[in-house]
Amino acid sequence: MREEERIMKGILFSPSDSELKTIKRRAHNLSQRYSQTFEEQTEERDQILQQLLGQIGKGGFLQGPIFFHYGVHTRIGDHFFGNYNLTIQDDAQVTIGDYTSFGPNVTIVTPPFTP
Repeated sequence: MREEERIMKGILFSPSDSELKTIKRRAHNLSQRYSQTFEEQTEERDQILQQLLGQIGKGGFLQGPIFFHYGVHTRIGDHFFGNYNLTIQDDAQVTIGDYTSFGPNVTIVTPPFTP
């Protein structure tokens, strides 16, 4: 079983797997790029989020800076607001619903477990 499949099943996985390292590196770089943009750079920010996340709904806003561990394991609904210093360590699936707002310095951590 591929390590990415293990993540999707919510079971213990090896973060040293080369495929996962590639995904992580990409997410870290995209998080950094987003964090270096200005709020009025909406088109560039939207493009980065489309590449970074598994899903981003319409009408959302992430203040920045942001940090996503894998990014592709995170799905965000419509009209989301994330204040500054949003960190999501998505070592498992993270789903954030519609009309959700996070204050400053929110961290979501999803450590793997052994059933």
